[in-house]
This record gives sequence, structure tokens and C-alpha cells, in this order.
Amino acid sequence: MGDAEKLFVYGTLMKKAHHPMHKVLSRYAKYLGEATACGKLYLIADYPGMVEDPRCRKKVKGELYEILDKKRLFEALDRYEGAEYEKRTLPVETAEGAMQAWVYFYRKSVKGKRPLLSGAFQKSGSFQSN
Repeated sequence: MGDAEKLFVYGTLMKKAHHPMHKVLSRYAKYLGEATACGKLYLIADYPGMVEDPRCRKKVKGELYEILDKKRLFEALDRYEGAEYEKRTLPVETAEGAMQAWVYFYRKSVKGKRPLLSGAFQKSGSFQSN
């Protein structure tokens, strides 16, 4: 998969979520395939939030992208994700092996939030463009 920087997404940015922000992602990054990462997934509202799992007892399922234009991609995604999320790198697993990727971690408390025990976000219905 080369030495280019990668981005791991697990929620509304995934292709199958059909969210308008996926078009922005696909403009500045190329889809590589499915991946998993150590973490716990919670339903925050109509979107998920991933938090760290240092012992890697849980895995989050998502998609991996090769970043084509880092500056423009992260300008758009940082605005979209807002202060609720923090961007950091972590190892992800793919069919080709492990590699580092950027991911947006949820920064606020998950107390009272529903855990997504499958590690996968599934949005029913479709998102509306504003």
C-alpha cells in the first residue's frame, strides 16, 4: 500500500454511510479497503465515536484511505469533526498487514453512551445535505 499517509474512518465518513462528507473525503483520499483498529465504539448521537482500548480487547471496523492532499483533507475534516474529536495516529490491520493511519478519536466522556459491541457503525436511512 506504499509509504503514503493513511486515514482510518469508522462512521459517517465511510462509503456505505452515504453521508455528504464522504464526497469530500473521496476528493482528497483514495479508498484502499476495509481495516480494523484497537478501540471501543460508542453511539454518540446519530454518529459514532471511537475511544482508545490500550489492551486491544475490542476492535473497531472501518475503511482505510490513502491521503492524496493532506492539507485540504484535514482542513475539511477538522472542521467537520470539530472539538469533539482529536486526530492521532494508531496501527490498523488490513488484509495486507499492519500499518499506521490517522484516526479521529472521540474526546468527550462516553458515560451514558451506548457501546456498539460489534465494533461497526451502521446508519439506517440516509443523511441529508444542508
